[in-house]
Amino acid sequence: MVSDQTVLMLARFAPGSTNISQAASFKRLGWDTTEYDLVDRFKALGSYQARDKEIIEACRLNKPRFVFVSKGADVSIKCIRAINSLSKTVLWYMDPLDDNWNQALLQKIVECDIVICGLTRPFEEARKLNRNTHFVHEGFDSEVDRPHDLPKKWDTSFIGRPKGVRAAYQVAIGFKVINDAFGREHARAVSQSRVNLNFVVNKSGCSDRVYKIMAAGGFLLSEDWPGRESDFEAGRDLVIFESLADLTRKIRYYLKNQTEREAIALAGFNKVQQFSRNAFAERVIRIVGERA
Repeated sequence: MVSDQTVLMLARFAPGSTNISQAASFKRLGWDTTEYDLVDRFKALGSYQARDKEIIEACRLNKPRFVFVSKGADVSIKCIRAINSLSKTVLWYMDPLDDNWNQALLQKIVECDIVICGLTRPFEEARKLNRNTHFVHEGFDSEVDRPHDLPKKWDTSFIGRPKGVRAAYQVAIGFKVINDAFGREHARAVSQSRVNLNFVVNKSGCSDRVYKIMAAGGFLLSEDWPGRESDFEAGRDLVIFESLADLTRKIRYYLKNQTEREAIALAGFNKVQQFSRNAFAERVIRIVGERA
């Protein structure tokens, strides 16, 4: 018999992974959550075939209500089909339309019972292949993404890797780049920056960086993304820039206008509270229930 409140998470649980806080949110909602680390088990077992066999056996023995597959890189389609026959499969894809959006992923999108995307354009594309596709905000971790009362160290910063257009903008403007800031360190970096930047990859949508910055009380200056207006009001909750010149002008303006900057940061903090990881888990559970 399938357990009513049991979920098997096939994911990566390395430090900094959002899967850790997602698992914690399922647990807080009363779900018996098994964390199966795809990378660690591959290293332990020595082959993808052995790992797939172990995953299938875990589903056979535990009979979870659903299997949460985080992107599912290197999980074979044969494995997906096998666990599909034993439980509901929920494919979670949080990345933009980049190199991860490949044929193997597209096949999983077709085969899984439910597909959930954290970005707008992947959601639109996935829905063409599987009508049971949903958009759910990736959100922020309320346990760690919160304001810190710290002195400002940087006028303008970007937390992440400076690749693509980000690198070109960084060379032109010279803003601070902060690498390897996860969890509380991410929130601390936000609190130490007067202006926090965000860039959108391939116009796919906003990553969890947006939610984390706003939840940590940061002033957010971002490129725009599809569907943003449904969640956040430009000029009230955050500020949007459209070009290098526009970005440069707005950085100068908001650095000079602290009161206005802080008012926008506060409005963004209040607005983003509806997009916590607990809200993410609740929405996933509701979607699974609707599919029953």
